[in-house]
Amino acid sequence: MKYVIHKYEFRVRLLILMSAVILLAACSDDTDRLQAETDTLQIAAYTQDMTSPSWPATTRAVTVPSGYSQYTGSASIGVFMTPSETEMTLITYEDKVWHSMVKVTDQTEYYIYGYMPAYASCTISPNTSFADGAILTFNNVPSVMSEDFSVITGVLQLEPKPDFAGVPLEEGTMKAGAFKYTGKVSGSNFVNLMFDHLYGALSISLMVDADYHALRTIKLKEFRLRTSDASGTSKSKANVTVTLNKTEGTNPISSVVFEFTGDDAGDTPFFQSSTGEELTTVSKSFMGHFMPQDITTFVLTSVYDVYDKNDNLIRKDCTAENTIDINKLYDRQVATQRGWKYNVNMTIKPTYLYMLSDPDLDNPTVIVN
Repeated sequence: MKYVIHKYEFRVRLLILMSAVILLAACSDDTDRLQAETDTLQIAAYTQDMTSPSWPATTRAVTVPSGYSQYTGSASIGVFMTPSETEMTLITYEDKVWHSMVKVTDQTEYYIYGYMPAYASCTISPNTSFADGAILTFNNVPSVMSEDFSVITGVLQLEPKPDFAGVPLEEGTMKAGAFKYTGKVSGSNFVNLMFDHLYGALSISLMVDADYHALRTIKLKEFRLRTSDASGTSKSKANVTVTLNKTEGTNPISSVVFEFTGDDAGDTPFFQSSTGEELTTVSKSFMGHFMPQDITTFVLTSVYDVYDKNDNLIRKDCTAENTIDINKLYDRQVATQRGWKYNVNMTIKPTYLYMLSDPDLDNPTVIVN
């Protein structure tokens, strides 16, 4: 740690000292020597090193049900904590930081409900009581988004165990449908959260045809998605109502009600890059999330730049639109559902390669495999 000491502070102190010297030595004619003594004092400051604690890190062991895996994305979470039926606190977690604080009272029972992403507009009410469950209502949620739209379906508070070889240990087994947390002034306040999906996901695996890749470089700048049901209805927003029950071991979501709302939907970006993501002959994955109620059609729009192999820009902001009928894609009647991921493989390739001057070389076609 460095301490910065401004020179002017020491110059003031030095001048005060020198004035005393002048009073005591007024009889001296050696003014040149006195003038030299008023030069700026040079300081080098040192401070003692701080000591970091050497306590052993706590080992946490969590057993999760089959079908769950640890979330590795950039989590953005809204969490409701309630110690009673009338008192409710909303705290948010974004960028690995809690942006709100809540006072935890020792041995007070709280019920934790929540959702992600945190920006979703949500209201909560008890399902008879918060001990029995909750009803979460989301209004005007984008019908297509880049983030995973999910709700908390289980809460696990880890319990301290006796030290093993001097290492603190906390462990527990997660189960869906448990939402209670008991506050502790000392000891563990480490809480694990289980989530379940409310939207479906569209996963795009995109690659460039090998022959075309030898001639041109493609950089993807944007993927946009629009969905519609069998009637062609496509709206930009959705209202979603989720009813949760205390189940202590099974999925607590008893119902999810979707309702299209808002204006007619345009294309919603779920991937964007200002410089462009270079595509090769190896597939790269891109994922968007959508309100799944009765969806039958995906309309995908890709925006990309075309470069020659000397990295000269040939075509800027090319667009390709692909309309995907889900039933034809899977060659069967498909009803889209929440928590399902629909995989689409796509290849960028021109129609003709026999002439370098052919316009299709610089504006290739995107094909659904």
